[in-house]
Amino acid sequence: MCKRITFLLFPVLALAACASTGTPPAPDDPLRVSCAPAIGDGDALVVSVIIENVSDDTLYLFDISRMPYLLEEGSDLLILYGVNPPDPNVDYFFIEIPTTKALPPGARVEGEIGLTPLRLGDHYSLPRERNSVVMRHGAVTVQCAVGWGYTPILSPHEEQSVQNITQLLEWQHLSQAEAIQVQFP
Repeated sequence: MCKRITFLLFPVLALAACASTGTPPAPDDPLRVSCAPAIGDGDALVVSVIIENVSDDTLYLFDISRMPYLLEEGSDLLILYGVNPPDPNVDYFFIEIPTTKALPPGARVEGEIGLTPLRLGDHYSLPRERNSVVMRHGAVTVQCAVGWGYTPILSPHEEQSVQNITQLLEWQHLSQAEAIQVQFP
């Protein structure tokens, strides 16, 4: 009898060893992004952004002077150092594929973006400075996100691995900071 019980327990243990323990945890984000509200020159409301490569790999960030973009998402704002998807209802004549710059392991980039006056803009619009001012008052949630990839995007004169917006959006990973609250006057 004891021999039979041992024989019956072995398959149960084998099944337990093969059973799934659930989805493995996602690897840590290789890019750490933080943002904080600040006061700039002339009491302007700004958000200070720090982007840091915390991985052992060189990562590639967009290298375009028009970034970051400032977009509305419902009643919130998104500061985007990346490319947003195009509006499917608009026929664009030309979509810019931005080049990238290397961010070696341990390197960091710091910047500020002004929120007053508030001028919105995305990858497909005019430079933000040429857009009209949008009025906001009171507390607003702000999210900061950074687009990046593991391979560089070179200028059009060099061999190009990313040639259209679909490939660009597939290439882009997004890392986000914790959302913050800012207080508009």
